[in-house]
Formats: sequence, structure tokens, C-alpha cells
Amino acid sequence: MEVAAVARVRDSGEPLMHRRFLSSVAPSIRARLWFVVLLVSLPALLVSCWLIILSYRNERRAMERHLTTTVQAYSSLLEADFRERVSMLQSLAMSTRLSSGDLTGFRLLAQRLVTRPGEWVVLTELDGRELVHTRDVRLGEMTPIEVTPELRSAMERRVPYASNLQRNRGETRHYFYIAHPVSIGGDREGILYLGVTPAALTRSLLSNRLTNAGIVAVADRERTIVVRSRGQETFVGGKGSDTMRRASAEGREGVFESITLEGVPSLAAFHVSPQTGWVLVMGVPKSELFDPAKQMLLIALTVSGLVGVAVGLIVWWVNRSTEKIADALVGDTQAVARGERVEARRTGVIEADIVSRALADTSHELAARQAALEQARDTALAASKAKDEFLAALSHELRTPLNPVLLLASDAARDPSLPADVRETFETIEKHVLQEARLIDDLLDVTRIGSGKLNLHVESLELDRIVQESIEIVRPRAAEKQQQVELNLGTMGARVRGDSVRLHQIFTNLVGNAVKFTPRSGRITVSSRMQPHDRTLVVEVADSGIGMSPAEVERVFERFVQGDHAGTGRGSPYGGLGLGLAIARSLIELHGGRIQAASEGRGKGAVFTVWLPEERTA
Repeated sequence: MEVAAVARVRDSGEPLMHRRFLSSVAPSIRARLWFVVLLVSLPALLVSCWLIILSYRNERRAMERHLTTTVQAYSSLLEADFRERVSMLQSLAMSTRLSSGDLTGFRLLAQRLVTRPGEWVVLTELDGRELVHTRDVRLGEMTPIEVTPELRSAMERRVPYASNLQRNRGETRHYFYIAHPVSIGGDREGILYLGVTPAALTRSLLSNRLTNAGIVAVADRERTIVVRSRGQETFVGGKGSDTMRRASAEGREGVFESITLEGVPSLAAFHVSPQTGWVLVMGVPKSELFDPAKQMLLIALTVSGLVGVAVGLIVWWVNRSTEKIADALVGDTQAVARGERVEARRTGVIEADIVSRALADTSHELAARQAALEQARDTALAASKAKDEFLAALSHELRTPLNPVLLLASDAARDPSLPADVRETFETIEKHVLQEARLIDDLLDVTRIGSGKLNLHVESLELDRIVQESIEIVRPRAAEKQQQVELNLGTMGARVRGDSVRLHQIFTNLVGNAVKFTPRSGRITVSSRMQPHDRTLVVEVADSGIGMSPAEVERVFERFVQGDHAGTGRGSPYGGLGLGLAIARSLIELHGGRIQAASEGRGKGAVFTVWLPEERTA
């Protein structure tokens, strides 16, 4: 029966198109081939043009929605950052040292609370006379703050006030301040300022980037640029574009076309903060709007070409023997092997048609599986990104309320007017709040490292000084346990390229762990040296503590992993989440170094060794 069916297919003689029509428009095979190609290509060309226009319109609408949503999110981060700083000023304003007129104690308290680089506190009379200043001497002489009518009005209404960008006297450095009214000694009114450099605001605003595309900028009420994700050193202190200033003057938010300060045509969105009057702008190059349209055009042309080739092959097959059909099927088989998608061919031979359909079904099934795998991968990546963003936001929101609690507990713990048992209770609260803050900071660092958003502010640093300063931070804890801390620094002033804050974090963590896991009256040795053969700086932290087993040494740098001392109960009696060493290793690797742990066994102490490359000089 199959043979008869094959014979019927061969002998049917049914024309593919009407004979008279083909004879009039395409009398030859070559002419017919070009006619079919034209018949297919013309609609494809029209469809391509339509897809280009539709893709551009859709992409522009999507881009405008994306820009609007993202700039609103950045504006929320900016306002949250200002609220955090206002909260810190309010906490300082409630200090008992300020209300009692103890300006020296208040200055020490402010220095302890304001620890972020590029920030300082100033206390003045209402007429601008300076009483207290925690300014970092590296910032140079600061221009005295002028009590403007706008500032005075805000202080009379007893509301916080954010200034426009200011410039230091005789320098190119810039800063702005947040002011808050205070009472001094109970009978004088004053103004408490928090000075902030653009670099400090850049670190806090852009440390968790919501997007890697486009340019993000913040301008003050006079539309002077304060923060810019690109060209920070070049454009901070200058005016924003005329288009941005006109758009932000007409409304609180919107989308506009402009040319960036680098001269690139862009599409941008802006949002004016109701809290400060500052404007946040985000723009992307307009060229990105045309990329999807170009891709659609390429796809349409490719499809048209493939269809034209397929039609040409069909016409060619009519004039060739059935032996060539096998070659076409071999080509389809090879395409499937390469993972390409093929369509079933109607060759006129039953056996060939069956094979062609099987190949088409196989390629479609493989394509469907590949699409499902890609979708699953995208879903997993989106879930991971959402988790990192959630942890970052949660850590930030949990960290902010701890500052006033810590401040009040610290003041109460040192208030001689309170009973001893009450002061002891507040000391316990202060200790646990500090521990909670460190845990939140660790979670935030783990999230930034995992998402690749941890930025290092690299500069030339003297390694021995970093190590010595880190030890001084931990030394009071060692003194409480009557531990002996021995320091042997031998790098002879050698320097490294690194982030000062993060290097302090690394060595404070290592020495702090040595103090934590070493019993009373134990011994801790911190030494440094240089390896002459490769100019590598080596720092060793050794202790006489509880030590580690070989299994613990292998997993000591893993996240959320604690030693065998943690047992199987609720956690380690030493506290912590098991993140400190994992963060330290990641930070050391970001500095181009490495870390290694060693121990001769339980009860025999441990040694942590850090290798960092020496700064190369020209």
C-alpha cells in the first residue's frame, strides 16, 4: 500500500501553481524562482518596517516607565539618607552633655557617633559663632557657615534644613550641611550642623545601585550638581543642563530629552524631593532606544532570507532528481545537531516527508526545552537579585533606628546621677545594641559582596599604621580579659593601595576574633613583615586561644559557618553569625591579596596570615 501511495505522489502531476498564470508572468524556472522570492520578500520588508516603528514606540514607552520608576526609587533612597542624618542630629540634640553645657564631652560624643569619612559636626550660636567642630584636618580650612535668612527661618520654625552645595575657602572642595536647632546649656539657642562632602553622599546613595545603565545625578535647589555617577570629579559644583533646569522648574517629576554634559543625546527622568527641594535625574543614551528596533529588523531580514532560500530550494528540487532530497535531509539533521530550529518540508516523497516532520518535531522540542531552561535561569537570577535588594534594604532600615538607642544608652550608662544598677543595665543595652549593629553591617556587606556592588575607595596607605590603629580599637576588650597584646611591626613604612575603612575592618575583625576566642590572661601577637622576593606585605595574627581542628580550618572562611564550639544548640556561646571571616576574605581578595588560617589543634591557638601586594612606585 505504501508503494502505491508513493507511486500516486510521483505520478500525480499536479502543478504547484496555475499553469497559465505562471506562463504569463514567469515563463522560465529562473524567472519563477525570482518571482517567488519577490512574493515572499516584499511582505517581509513591509512587516520589518512596521516592526521597527512598533519596537521603537514600545521601547520608548518602556524606557520612560523604567526611568520614572528608577528615579523615584533613587529619590526615596536620597530622602531616606537625609532622614537618617537628621535622626542622628536629633539624637545629638537630645544629648545630656549638650543640655548641661559640657561642650568638650559633646564634641567627643559627636566624634564617636559621626564616623563615616567626609562627615563632621559643627555647633554654633545663632549668630554663627562657632563653639564645637569635629572637622577632619585633612579637609582643610572650612569657610564659616553663613546664617542666611532661609536658614534662620528654618531654625525659628525648629525644622531641619538642608543647604545647597558650598565651597571651601580658597579651595575646590565642596560640601553641604544639614542644620538642626538645639538648646545649649538650657538657656542658649544654637544651631547644630552635619557637614557632608559629595563623596560621602555618593558612597551612601550609589553603594546599592538599582541599575547599571545610564547616568544618575543629584542637584541642589540651585541646580548645582552634588552627586554624579559618572564624571564626579569633573562636573560636581557645576550647573546642570539648561533642559534639566527648565524641566525641574515646571514640575516635580517628568521625562525630557536632553544632551548630557558629555554631549550625548539622552532620554532622562527627574524627581524633585519635597523634603529638600533637591532634584534627582537619571538619563540613558537615546541610542539604546534604537537597538531593539535594529534587532527586530535583523530578525525580520533573516527570516525573510531563510524563507526565500527555502522557496528557492523547493523550486530547485522540482527540476532535480529525488537524490538531492537526501542531501537536504542531511542538512536538516546537521542543523538539529547544532541546536537550530527547522521546519518540516513537503518534498513529494512520503518517506522523506516523514523524516522531515520527525526532524522538525525534534528541533521544536529541543527549542522549547532550551527556552524553558533560559526562563528558569532568568527566574533564578531575578529571585537572587530580589533577595539581595531585600537584604540590603532591610539591613539599612534596621541599622537606622539603632543610632538613637545607642546614643541614649551610652549617655545613661555614663550618667553619674543614675543608680549603679541602672547604669549597669544601660551598659548591657549599649553592648547588645553595638553587637546588633555589627551583625546588621555584616549582613549588608555580605549582600554587597554577593551582588558585586561593594565599592572600594582606593588610596595610598601605610600598612603598619592601619594595623596599629585597628589594634587600638580592640585593645579595650583585651584589657577587660587581662590579655597581653604584643605588636611587632616590621614593614618599615611600606604602603599598600587600598580602602582605609575596609582594611581597618579586616584587621579589627582578625584581632577581635583573637581576643574573643582567647581565654583570660592569654597572649595575642600581631606582626608584620615584607617578603623581599616578591615585595609582598605579610601580617600575622596569632593567639593562644581555643584553636581549631583540621575540619574547622577548611571551612573557617565559609559564610554562616561557625566552629565546633557552636555545638548543636542555639548557637555559639561567643555570639556572631559566622560572617566576619568570610567578609574579611572577600575584602582581602578585592585588594589583590589572600588570607590563610592555621592551627595545631584544639586548645593550641590559631594563626591567621594576610598577604597584600606592596604599592608599586613609578
